Amino acid sequence: MKNLIGCLLILGVGYGAYFVLNALPIGTGFAARYLCTAIFEQGEDARTIFNREVAPEHPLFAMATYEIDATQRSVEARSILGLGAMRAVHRPGFGCTLLVNTTAEALRTQAETYRRLKPASANPVTGLRKGADTRWVNFLNTYLDEPTQTSLRTTKAILVSHRGTLLAEGYGEGIGADTPLLGWSMTKSVLGILVGALVQEGRANLDETGLFEPWRSSGDARADITLRQLLEMRSGLAFSEVYAPLEDATEMLYGSASFSQFAMNKELEFPPGSHWEYSSGTSNLVARLLHDRVGGDLVGTRAWIEAKLFAPLNLSTAFIEADPSGVLVGSSYMYASAQDWLKLGAFFLSDGTVDGRRLVPEDWLTAMAQPVSNAPQGKYGFHTWLNAGSAADPSDRLFPSLPRAFVFFRGHNDQLVAMLPEEDLVVVRLGATLDDSWDTERFLQDVLSLLESTAQSDGNPSQR
Repeated sequence: MKNLIGCLLILGVGYGAYFVLNALPIGTGFAARYLCTAIFEQGEDARTIFNREVAPEHPLFAMATYEIDATQRSVEARSILGLGAMRAVHRPGFGCTLLVNTTAEALRTQAETYRRLKPASANPVTGLRKGADTRWVNFLNTYLDEPTQTSLRTTKAILVSHRGTLLAEGYGEGIGADTPLLGWSMTKSVLGILVGALVQEGRANLDETGLFEPWRSSGDARADITLRQLLEMRSGLAFSEVYAPLEDATEMLYGSASFSQFAMNKELEFPPGSHWEYSSGTSNLVARLLHDRVGGDLVGTRAWIEAKLFAPLNLSTAFIEADPSGVLVGSSYMYASAQDWLKLGAFFLSDGTVDGRRLVPEDWLTAMAQPVSNAPQGKYGFHTWLNAGSAADPSDRLFPSLPRAFVFFRGHNDQLVAMLPEEDLVVVRLGATLDDSWDTERFLQDVLSLLESTAQSDGNPSQR
């Protein structure tokens, strides 16, 4: 019996050590990459960002210490006893990338031919708050100010546009109109638009199969997965969207040299098209497909995105960070100013053309907002979130008090671009909320109430 207990203790200690050693790079990886972009792209103060936006995320993150190398434009984070060290390197036009099975020199070689098209603004105005009238200014103050001295709402930007008129524009201290802000999973919705541009060019087809060579050569049913099913999150691939040690999402983002390869290696859990499951791995497969179809290198992919979306919409601040292999992270890492996120929302409400030039197929944007079969509450389309409600019970929806026609780009920490087509309404909220002090439903309720009161005060009937 003593021998058995001893063996169990040894196994327990061994597993505990294995778990901790695999867990530490999650915290240090998050800290290094997040701080790197905040410092070298946003001009933020490292200590403030660490204390308010990194440490409160998770106890593992709070254990990290960090060192900034301004000359090499990198940040290295370590955990207790110097363990789990991770380093992120900055590259102009691509933000920051963790060094996983690569070197800083190799990363810089990937991006060495890129040239930034527009220089950053000099002496930007920060903390601006302006509205169509005092009601909108008060609205901005309510949602930009911290509700208590200890809250971690950290709202960075709010914009409200109604029928092409900007009714409210406000920023937190240190944030300006040109500050690129992280959208987290809102990146997925932009990826959905980019796939539309790929289809418009004839480089992809929604119902094509055999998307990746490893799937084609394996001879298994993964070769039957269609691009449509990837966009709908119905691939059937086994991927755990859990952000914890030894889980797929964190292993992909903090321990993999190729995020798309990590997802590509997953086996089928369900027959393709039979099951809906939200998956960042799926989005990185879509990003890999786009990468392969437009040239297969980092700078070429960025140039294609510039030509097909960023330049036509005049998105002067937008960029998507890449994984160590040089593929853009379509699941999570797009940055853009609040104004550029607003432009993306306005484009989503358009017919897909800009100045007479069609960027995506006719009705592509409408298709992105159609509920996917099997998605609960009718809450998902082509890489977009919906408020449609379930077919059996429309009241069973994400935000029951809001109109069913709302479409959303949504991301971690309450990132939001909300669009209401019938009102030509776009609402942007960006921040780093790490407590329960933010209420998206109440926020949008207040927007709609202000619109209604504005219409009544102008002598116009409500359009809702």
